[in-house]
Amino acid sequence: MGAIWVVGYVVAPTLFMLLDSRSVAGDIASRLFTYVSSIGLLCGSCLLLLYWWVPRKLSWRRSWSTWIVVAMLVVTIVGEYLLSPRMAALRLAAGGELVAGSPPHQQFSTLHALSSILFVANSLLGLLLVILPSPSSRNRGAEWKSRGVERDPL
Repeated sequence: MGAIWVVGYVVAPTLFMLLDSRSVAGDIASRLFTYVSSIGLLCGSCLLLLYWWVPRKLSWRRSWSTWIVVAMLVVTIVGEYLLSPRMAALRLAAGGELVAGSPPHQQFSTLHALSSILFVANSLLGLLLVILPSPSSRNRGAEWKSRGVERDPL
Protein backbone atom coordinates (compact mmCIF):
# COMPACT_ATOMS: atom_id res chain seq x y z
CA MET A 1 0.00 0.00 0.00
CA GLY A 2 2.79 2.40 0.88
CA ALA A 3 4.51 1.79 -2.45
CA ILE A 4 1.45 3.08 -4.31
CA TRP A 5 1.58 6.34 -2.40
CA VAL A 6 5.36 6.81 -2.48
CA VAL A 7 5.85 6.02 -6.16
CA GLY A 8 2.70 7.73 -7.41
CA TYR A 9 2.66 10.85 -5.31
CA VAL A 10 6.34 11.42 -4.48
CA VAL A 11 8.76 9.64 -6.83
CA ALA A 12 7.00 10.08 -10.20
CA PRO A 13 6.35 13.83 -9.78
CA THR A 14 9.94 14.28 -8.57
CA LEU A 15 11.28 12.51 -11.66
CA PHE A 16 9.38 14.88 -13.93
CA MET A 17 10.59 17.90 -11.94
CA LEU A 18 14.27 16.92 -11.82
CA LEU A 19 14.96 15.23 -15.15
CA ASP A 20 15.35 17.31 -18.29
CA SER A 21 13.82 14.64 -20.50
CA ARG A 22 10.15 13.90 -19.95
CA SER A 23 10.67 10.75 -21.98
CA VAL A 24 13.30 9.41 -19.55
CA ALA A 25 11.18 10.41 -16.55
CA GLY A 26 8.20 8.64 -18.13
CA ASP A 27 10.25 5.51 -18.80
CA ILE A 28 11.46 5.34 -15.20
CA ALA A 29 8.01 6.10 -13.77
CA SER A 30 6.42 3.49 -16.04
CA ARG A 31 8.87 0.85 -14.86
CA LEU A 32 8.26 1.77 -11.20
CA PHE A 33 4.49 1.58 -11.70
CA THR A 34 4.94 -1.86 -13.25
CA TYR A 35 6.90 -3.00 -10.18
CA VAL A 36 4.26 -1.60 -7.84
CA SER A 37 1.50 -3.26 -9.89
CA SER A 38 3.28 -6.62 -9.75
CA ILE A 39 3.68 -6.36 -5.98
CA GLY A 40 0.03 -5.30 -5.67
CA LEU A 41 -1.19 -8.23 -7.76
CA LEU A 42 0.86 -10.65 -5.67
CA CYS A 43 -0.25 -9.18 -2.32
CA GLY A 44 -3.88 -8.81 -3.39
CA SER A 45 -4.01 -12.39 -4.61
CA CYS A 46 -2.51 -13.58 -1.32
CA LEU A 47 -5.11 -11.56 0.61
CA LEU A 48 -7.93 -13.12 -1.40
CA LEU A 49 -6.52 -16.58 -0.71
CA LEU A 50 -6.35 -15.77 3.00
CA TYR A 51 -9.91 -14.46 2.99
CA TRP A 52 -11.01 -17.69 1.35
CA TRP A 53 -8.85 -20.00 3.46
CA VAL A 54 -9.21 -18.55 6.98
CA PRO A 55 -12.58 -19.48 8.52
CA ARG A 56 -14.70 -16.46 9.41
CA LYS A 57 -18.09 -15.96 10.96
CA LEU A 58 -18.94 -13.52 8.19
CA SER A 59 -19.11 -14.95 4.71
CA TRP A 60 -16.14 -13.77 2.65
CA ARG A 61 -18.49 -12.89 -0.20
CA ARG A 62 -20.24 -10.31 1.98
CA SER A 63 -17.15 -8.77 3.50
CA TRP A 64 -16.57 -5.28 2.13
CA SER A 65 -12.82 -5.71 2.55
CA THR A 66 -12.86 -8.67 0.16
CA TRP A 67 -14.64 -6.61 -2.46
CA ILE A 68 -12.20 -3.73 -2.01
CA VAL A 69 -9.31 -6.12 -2.67
CA VAL A 70 -11.12 -7.50 -5.74
CA ALA A 71 -11.73 -3.94 -7.02
CA MET A 72 -8.07 -3.04 -6.46
CA LEU A 73 -6.97 -6.14 -8.38
CA VAL A 74 -9.31 -5.33 -11.28
CA VAL A 75 -8.12 -1.71 -11.40
CA THR A 76 -4.49 -2.86 -11.36
CA ILE A 77 -5.08 -5.39 -14.13
CA VAL A 78 -6.86 -2.81 -16.32
CA GLY A 79 -4.10 -0.26 -15.77
CA GLU A 80 -1.19 -2.65 -16.21
CA TYR A 81 -2.43 -4.92 -18.98
CA LEU A 82 -4.80 -2.70 -20.99
CA LEU A 83 -3.75 0.93 -20.62
CA SER A 84 0.02 0.73 -20.06
CA PRO A 85 0.77 -1.41 -23.14
CA ARG A 86 -1.24 0.96 -25.34
CA MET A 87 0.60 3.96 -23.91
CA ALA A 88 3.95 2.24 -24.44
CA ALA A 89 3.01 1.37 -28.03
CA LEU A 90 2.12 4.99 -28.76
CA ARG A 91 5.44 6.19 -27.34
CA LEU A 92 7.36 3.53 -29.25
CA ALA A 93 5.61 4.37 -32.53
CA ALA A 94 6.51 8.02 -32.03
CA GLY A 95 10.17 7.19 -31.38
CA GLY A 96 9.92 7.98 -27.68
CA GLU A 97 8.91 11.62 -28.03
CA LEU A 98 5.26 12.47 -28.69
CA VAL A 99 4.71 15.73 -30.54
CA ALA A 100 2.27 17.94 -28.64
CA GLY A 101 -1.08 18.20 -30.39
CA SER A 102 -0.51 15.22 -32.67
CA PRO A 103 -3.13 12.44 -32.77
CA PRO A 104 -0.79 9.96 -30.97
CA HIS A 105 -0.15 12.59 -28.28
CA GLN A 106 -3.89 13.14 -27.84
CA GLN A 107 -4.47 9.38 -27.58
CA PHE A 108 -1.62 9.08 -25.09
CA SER A 109 -3.03 11.96 -23.03
CA THR A 110 -6.45 10.30 -22.91
CA LEU A 111 -4.98 6.96 -21.84
CA HIS A 112 -2.74 8.71 -19.30
CA ALA A 113 -5.75 10.53 -17.83
CA LEU A 114 -7.65 7.24 -17.52
CA SER A 115 -4.61 5.61 -15.97
CA SER A 116 -4.28 8.48 -13.48
CA ILE A 117 -7.94 8.22 -12.50
CA LEU A 118 -7.55 4.48 -11.91
CA PHE A 119 -4.39 5.10 -9.91
CA VAL A 120 -6.11 7.60 -7.62
CA ALA A 121 -9.09 5.25 -7.22
CA ASN A 122 -6.76 2.38 -6.35
CA SER A 123 -4.82 4.39 -3.81
CA LEU A 124 -8.06 5.56 -2.15
CA LEU A 125 -9.43 2.00 -2.08
CA GLY A 126 -6.20 0.87 -0.44
CA LEU A 127 -6.48 3.67 2.10
CA LEU A 128 -10.02 2.52 2.93
CA LEU A 129 -8.74 -1.01 3.36
CA VAL A 130 -6.12 0.16 5.84
CA ILE A 131 -8.20 2.71 7.77
CA LEU A 132 -11.57 1.01 8.17
CA PRO A 133 -11.81 -2.01 10.48
CA SER A 134 -12.78 -5.30 8.90
CA PRO A 135 -16.17 -6.73 9.90
CA SER A 136 -14.50 -9.70 11.62
CA SER A 137 -12.35 -7.42 13.80
CA ARG A 138 -15.29 -5.41 15.18
CA ASN A 139 -16.25 -8.09 17.68
CA ARG A 140 -12.72 -9.21 18.46
CA GLY A 141 -12.58 -7.17 21.67
CA ALA A 142 -15.76 -8.79 22.98
CA GLU A 143 -14.39 -12.22 22.07
CA TRP A 144 -11.19 -11.64 24.05
CA LYS A 145 -13.07 -10.21 27.06
CA SER A 146 -15.30 -13.29 27.12
CA ARG A 147 -12.09 -15.34 27.44
CA GLY A 148 -10.95 -13.27 30.41
CA VAL A 149 -8.37 -11.25 28.49
CA GLU A 150 -8.54 -7.51 29.14
CA ARG A 151 -6.90 -6.41 25.91
CA ASP A 152 -6.74 -7.90 22.41
CA PRO A 153 -3.23 -9.38 22.07
CA LEU A 154 -3.34 -9.00 18.29
